[in-house]
Amino acid sequence: MFGFNKTKDPERFPYYKIHEPFIGNPKWKCYWGSQGAMPLNIEAQPLKEKRVGGGSIYKAPPSPPKLPDYLAKECTSQKEYDSKLKEYLALQEYKKERAAKEEAAKKVAAEKKAKKEGAPPPPPPIAKDIPEPHPKPIDLLDIPNAMRKQGMKIAPLLMERWFKGSAYTIPDNTKTLDHPIEYELVTWDWVMKFGTVIHSMKGLKKRLLEEDIFTRPAQNELRKNVEKYLQSLMGTSILEVSSIFTPPVKTIEDFKNLHKDWQFQKASVDSLRTQNSIYPVPTDLTMAVGNCFMFAALGKANIQVVRYCVYLGKAPRPNPGAKAIGNMGVVSEGKMRWVKEITFKVTHVNLYLKDNFEFNPKQGEKKSQYLGHWNKEGFIISERAFISDLERAIYKTQVSHWGGGPIESKGQPYAVHVGSGNPKTYQDNLVYWPIYNQDFEEWRTIHKKGEDFIIVTKPKLFEVYVPFKNRGDFTFEFVIADEDIPMGRL
Repeated sequence: MFGFNKTKDPERFPYYKIHEPFIGNPKWKCYWGSQGAMPLNIEAQPLKEKRVGGGSIYKAPPSPPKLPDYLAKECTSQKEYDSKLKEYLALQEYKKERAAKEEAAKKVAAEKKAKKEGAPPPPPPIAKDIPEPHPKPIDLLDIPNAMRKQGMKIAPLLMERWFKGSAYTIPDNTKTLDHPIEYELVTWDWVMKFGTVIHSMKGLKKRLLEEDIFTRPAQNELRKNVEKYLQSLMGTSILEVSSIFTPPVKTIEDFKNLHKDWQFQKASVDSLRTQNSIYPVPTDLTMAVGNCFMFAALGKANIQVVRYCVYLGKAPRPNPGAKAIGNMGVVSEGKMRWVKEITFKVTHVNLYLKDNFEFNPKQGEKKSQYLGHWNKEGFIISERAFISDLERAIYKTQVSHWGGGPIESKGQPYAVHVGSGNPKTYQDNLVYWPIYNQDFEEWRTIHKKGEDFIIVTKPKLFEVYVPFKNRGDFTFEFVIADEDIPMGRL
């Protein structure tokens, strides 16, 4: 079924490529035997050694377009600069197209004149599609366009952002948000539109909203956050009357504060939930976020305040279960004390996804992660990688006994030629090159580019339905006592 021992040619290996049928979801298709992948032992050197020798995988990213100095000096703002740059680029493109048309017209006129005068025809041009004697290694900068040819839209934009940014590495297992953040490209609605993926993601959202947020650790964490917030408001007029509290989420700084101050539960979203159909076929979402987390944070709460005074010889008496904050002792002679009984009832929560976009080695990782074999048209994966993904899908685990490695010959990863054609022609569209996380790390070291960043979706607000068995949850009671003040001063 999976290509085990099917090939009669010992030099060819089974591989898998995404096949999109006319009806139905994309599926992996196995190619084996005479259609299998043949490792290319280019000049008897493994691919890795060939790259270190200066392959095009290390090509620098293109420089961003700029206005000529004489035009840039006239700009008084960034907005004006961007507008003039757009006009300048459009003009250059127009001049290029006009020059090409004029050259073509001159060529046609010359041919007509030569034919009229009876001159011999010019020699035929050398075909540009004749294969070179050796295939060109894929450039990492070609991968985003290869993704687009596979129907992906967001993942290529994220990878291009990584290439354009200055060299920056997010430490492994970091929990802070003090890193570059992408807050616009990946949205909650986009995540939830992926065919069969939507059922898996909605199931996870339902579990998070109806079960996970009601666990004792989650409730304790939320209570701690509420208490910290109320303590910060002591001595202010905000808690004088009842109100509705909604944490702002408009800007990146708002989101950082929301995540730091109000996040209280999370659920793991493994890459299998982002893949399409019963087969582990990667989607645009898989390439964009892979393994990530769905977080729950406070969305909206009703704050009910009851105020009263306590006089000499008396002390505040908190209700059973209410958290006491401030001075709970007996009031001093000639003094009085304002006491506020506060009920903080959570009515809505914010849900959002968060993931790190990086290619860094994980702690304890012996080999750099294999990302498939790529060329300018798309990608394929080795049989081991396919079976590893299938094993994780069937047994719902992140651990595979197959390791998910590339196509190897005697322990060395190689570029491969696919199809039944003659591999000696080295047609670029039939040659695939293995790509690893390590390749991106080496590219960053050489070019001082490659910015790791955090992907987050803008929080989505959901109403909380508290079932009867959890009727005590999401309602927190506090008693806040201010310092004593002289009698008669309100």
